[in-house]
Amino acid sequence: MGIIRGGDAEYDDSKPTLAELAPRIEDTISSSLEANSTELKLSGKYYSTDEIVLLARSNQVSQVKVLDLEDNQIGDEALKALRESTQLLKLEVLRLGINFITDKGIKEWADSSSEVLKNLKSLSLSDNKLTDDSLAEFFKSSNFKKLESLEIGWMEAGNKTAMAIGVSDVFPCLKKIDLERSYIDSEGLCLLISGKIAENLEELNFSANRFGNEGAKIIAGTSNLKKLKTLNLSQNMI
Repeated sequence: MGIIRGGDAEYDDSKPTLAELAPRIEDTISSSLEANSTELKLSGKYYSTDEIVLLARSNQVSQVKVLDLEDNQIGDEALKALRESTQLLKLEVLRLGINFITDKGIKEWADSSSEVLKNLKSLSLSDNKLTDDSLAEFFKSSNFKKLESLEIGWMEAGNKTAMAIGVSDVFPCLKKIDLERSYIDSEGLCLLISGKIAENLEELNFSANRFGNEGAKIIAGTSNLKKLKTLNLSQNMI
């Protein structure tokens, strides 16, 4: 807001305190939960750390099973508030695509020894700022044993991530992996589909990667994808 002082305009760009912001967040949560008390849709709200901290503290979210926070401004600190929230114990689906989460935030989550979100079945992290460094660590973590669906496309997942998936034995329930627009070539593909996770996969999105005809032949020749029902290989120069 412009304030005129001595002919010069000064602008107050201070953001509201948590106390000032809290009623607004509570009202938004309340409105969103009116249709379904277990599903909270807050995508595209420009929410960052303060809003997420307040959401994670709210008593209103204690019954929420599906939380959609895609296309916001969520970074590592906000992610920490979510994953440590004792109000979100029933959460099963967490959508965090199109945000600003980095390797640091995912590594901290993967390494945490006091994980709260133990019932997660579906997690979307696509289009954040993640690389092989954190994604490989993610697949070593025992914090996601109930996870059935994982979306990690539109980032910098490459052969290191593929190898981590191939050797991982701590995702017994994982049935779907979305790796759209990643950097996996035929070597990485071979490593990924040779492991325990691949044995249980029912859906696999490999569109817009880097393995071409050689990768298609590897998939056609494997016996390790017996449960696969849906496979997307588009835009791989096949």
